[in-house]
Amino acid sequence: MKYKLPGGRPSLLTKILLAGMLFLTFAGTSSADPRITVAGGYQIHHGAVPSEFLDAALARRLGLRRSRGGMMFTVSVVRLTPPGGSVRATIDLRARNQRGGKKPINLQEIHEGGAVSYLGELRVANGETVIFDMDITPAGEARALKVRYQQAFFVD
Repeated sequence: MKYKLPGGRPSLLTKILLAGMLFLTFAGTSSADPRITVAGGYQIHHGAVPSEFLDAALARRLGLRRSRGGMMFTVSVVRLTPPGGSVRATIDLRARNQRGGKKPINLQEIHEGGAVSYLGELRVANGETVIFDMDITPAGEARALKVRYQQAFFVD
């Protein structure tokens, strides 16, 4: 499912995505941020934030649920060489908890201005760690980039 939002001033979705990415950027303390993977000339931003960050109307429009234990998973793929910027990609995402239980996530491609992002939702329990395995093939590339990322979740 693709969404193309009108241009002009920053939309609520842009503000939400920016807030989520800023949260992901500043939430860690390590200089080597595990939510960013650099591979094959691309920088891949990935991670999950509480779905409660979403405005209720926007969540309904995107088909995402806002709830305790609900997380919004985001992925964006940025080309490091000119012309740079975010690019479309095919993303094969598999998620599981540490006990091997699968965590289904369906990603939606979102277009905002000139940027492309992928959003999905997942449910987590307090203290649960989820391992994300992604095969990401940027548009125009023949080979997939392999990314493994894990994140611990604490739900109040």
